[in-house]
Amino acid sequence: KHRRRLHRIVAEYLELSFDEDAAATANATLLSLHYAEGGVHEKAWTYGVLAGDLARSQWANQNAADAYRRALGSASHLRSIDRDVMVRVGEALGDCLLALGDFEGAKDAIDRARRANHDLATDVNLMRKRGVIAERQGEATQAVRGFSRARRRLPGGTFERDLLRASAQLNLAHAGIHHRRGDNETCLEVAGIALTEAGEAGDLDCEAKALQRLHLATVYLRREDTERYGLRALDLYRELEDHDQIAVVLNNLGIEAYFAGRWTDAIDYYAESATERAMAGNTLDLALATMNTGELLSDQGHWDRAAELLADALRNWEAAGYAAGIAATKLFSGVNERRRQNWETADELLTEARDAFVHLGVAELADDATARLIELDVFRGEGSSELITDQLEAWGHDHPLATRLRWLLALNEATNGSREHAIELLEAEIDRAEGVVRARTVEALLLLVPDHPDATEHRALVERVYEHAGVVRMADLPFVA
Repeated sequence: KHRRRLHRIVAEYLELSFDEDAAATANATLLSLHYAEGGVHEKAWTYGVLAGDLARSQWANQNAADAYRRALGSASHLRSIDRDVMVRVGEALGDCLLALGDFEGAKDAIDRARRANHDLATDVNLMRKRGVIAERQGEATQAVRGFSRARRRLPGGTFERDLLRASAQLNLAHAGIHHRRGDNETCLEVAGIALTEAGEAGDLDCEAKALQRLHLATVYLRREDTERYGLRALDLYRELEDHDQIAVVLNNLGIEAYFAGRWTDAIDYYAESATERAMAGNTLDLALATMNTGELLSDQGHWDRAAELLADALRNWEAAGYAAGIAATKLFSGVNERRRQNWETADELLTEARDAFVHLGVAELADDATARLIELDVFRGEGSSELITDQLEAWGHDHPLATRLRWLLALNEATNGSREHAIELLEAEIDRAEGVVRARTVEALLLLVPDHPDATEHRALVERVYEHAGVVRMADLPFVA
């Protein structure tokens, strides 16, 4: 009791000292703390909400979460409180904890907000966020079911603005899952619907998110209109001063540059993205830029530095339990360890990544891990041309990874002494391949046929592509290792 009375006296003294509203708001954290410890729950609630809102506006997610928790703790002692404000605070707490990677805490906060809520649009948004958390924890099927239940809550016909916005956000959440499952055509379609809804609702944030989804889908589909979506999204998010989403778009622009062979530009985008993530206080997704930079440095030949970055990203995501991030980092780490000729470690990482992506329903990356395991066997001299051919037949020659498999088949044939067949395969693949893959194909051909009629032109192509991409070294091909 004595201690509680002291906290109350300190709080009252401080409150009187801050005779202006602005000063009291700036010191809301201190006031909420002392009033909470002093048992003055009404003022602890008021100042806790103020402190949380202020910290969140400054992207200090941990401080905001602490303040919101303190406020909600005080609210439990009050008989009369604004229910809408309590719901908003619970939702805000969930958002902060999700950004910090505390999935269980985020779920509890969202569930608490739902129990107090009575508004339809808000309920749909809270159901969507619950689905987002489920997907982060590796339960994509559960997430889709949650999105579908939320969709059924929406009435048919014309929506009012809040419901239209909720519908757009649901479509964007679905579009994100379609992208992560490799179905970018459907992602494009659903994100297009969301863009229309966002425009009708007059919601710039939703519009920017739709443009961001459209940009990423067109990047993976290798469409020509990718940049216009990305730059429009970036402009809108800068107008909104949303550092977290600016980081997302910058990361996607990095992916676009990576696919285009502009690897140095990609690294710059990833670095900018990391800066914005740090400004947003999003410790969970900060690891995304770290992982992507590690992948790219590995491609360029900086294998030791790549290993450090990938290990750092993996630690962060394992601590949070982010299943998709863990799987992706293991995939890129496995490729890096193959380049360093750590065969057993590479095998373990790639196998774990493949199995995880199968469980997550991410077919595109599960296929990538399968191709990387085949690549590992070829490079360590244990490849099977029959297995590669069977996989090609199973996927079809139009599969996105078919070029890589045909290249691996050529390498395996050369390694096992079928030199003429390897040359034939490589010659056929040169015109199909692009960028670094094409340069690598030409490089293999020149090793087999040093006096090739187009040797001078081919060597110039390899040098030009590697210089443009910032490549410092490549792993030795298996038939010269």
